Amino acid sequence: MDTILLSTAYHPPILYFAAILSGNKTQIEIHETFPKQTWRNRCTILSSQGSMNLSIPVKRHNNSETIEVDIEQNQHWKNNHWRAIEAAYNKSPYFMYYRDQFHQLTYQSETNLVKFNQNIIDFYLHIFKIDKEISFTNEYKKNIDDATDLRETLHPKKQPLIPYDSFPSYYQVFSNSFHPNLSILDLLNNEGPNGIEYLNEIAQILTQERSENN
Repeated sequence: MDTILLSTAYHPPILYFAAILSGNKTQIEIHETFPKQTWRNRCTILSSQGSMNLSIPVKRHNNSETIEVDIEQNQHWKNNHWRAIEAAYNKSPYFMYYRDQFHQLTYQSETNLVKFNQNIIDFYLHIFKIDKEISFTNEYKKNIDDATDLRETLHPKKQPLIPYDSFPSYYQVFSNSFHPNLSILDLLNNEGPNGIEYLNEIAQILTQERSENN
């Protein structure tokens, strides 16, 4: 059990929360130079057409730190995200219970990406009753010896931290075959608060995988 170092993330993938569960505490990196095309401002849900990426448009400069990145303040992308989420999960077992919270989180007035994301992350931590110490980094360090660094390995364009066939399946509305490691949105809407059992199972697999590779 150790410190888990993660990036910020928008409706993070299931492995993000499994990683939090696998450590004693978590630090979220906010002083890196903001990279593009990562979970920091995107998520993947399951629509009737298959996997769908939702990306938040952001305002940044070439050397902006993640904490300095702001969200584009227009309703267009928020309307698109909300319509996509509603269409994808309106028929799922638990959407009706969390619909208002999802709507509020989508249309929240927060302009800073890190704070916007953290409001969403805190919502899931509360729903799944995950009681872990979570803090933000004070400075950027490329190499950290006393933490499991997942800032770049947990990435939409890289292989997941555990093999795809290691993910147990759960019910998904629009799925002929199981889609692993989607946004935590997918798990909550389909499994409700009982999704914590699934997260704990993935956390155990992740811990074992990490142990075997060290």
